[in-house]
Amino acid sequence: MGQILLVRHGQATTHGADYDLLTPLGERQSRLLGEWFARVGRGRGRMVTGSLRRHRQTLDGFLLGLGKGEAPAPVVDAGFDEFDFVDVLRRFDPRFTDFASIVRFITTAADPAWTFREVFGAAVGAWVTGGETGGYRESWPAFRGRVTDALTRLAADLERNEEAMVFTSGGAIAVVCAEVLGVEPARVFDLNAATINTGVTRIAVDGGRLSLAGFNAAAHLELPGEPGLITRR
Repeated sequence: MGQILLVRHGQATTHGADYDLLTPLGERQSRLLGEWFARVGRGRGRMVTGSLRRHRQTLDGFLLGLGKGEAPAPVVDAGFDEFDFVDVLRRFDPRFTDFASIVRFITTAADPAWTFREVFGAAVGAWVTGGETGGYRESWPAFRGRVTDALTRLAADLERNEEAMVFTSGGAIAVVCAEVLGVEPARVFDLNAATINTGVTRIAVDGGRLSLAGFNAAAHLELPGEPGLITRR
């Protein structure tokens, strides 16, 4: 039986105009994941990333923590990229013209965490239920199909008992879990919101059958005993 380990990227920045960059904490989370895998004797299989910078930075931190020297270049599959959440929010509320405007709106709210969950959840809900309508850069059916196609390609290419690690984003992980479990699309945001930075979700591959063998594992973040290591952005 093969395995696909889906790793959400480390914490990304909310400063400036670019989300696609890890914070120092995100870099540390990535190294801790590598150190944990070294401790348990794992992490020597195939490496896959989406095409985003935060995906590759998370892999780089992981390899640093793993203590792996010269590593083969990872397979880059843009099928595992995140959806364009700025576009999804912009279509929902025209006040969100860019990433910086979203950050300003959230951080100036009386309860930023609650505001983010409410606004983002509503925007994603409108995107998911809208199907091919709404003028999005990438519709929900297109995003869902892109991610599931990437998963299918990787699963079909795995050797017996091979393990692959995919460094990706919360939305892609949520789609994979929803597909494997048969969760209705309207609940995908709940899965997305639950994923933590550098959390590990395990998909078992048995022939053509995929099953969820673990979700959001974070022993590497719990071991140091620092609650602040667990983040969701």
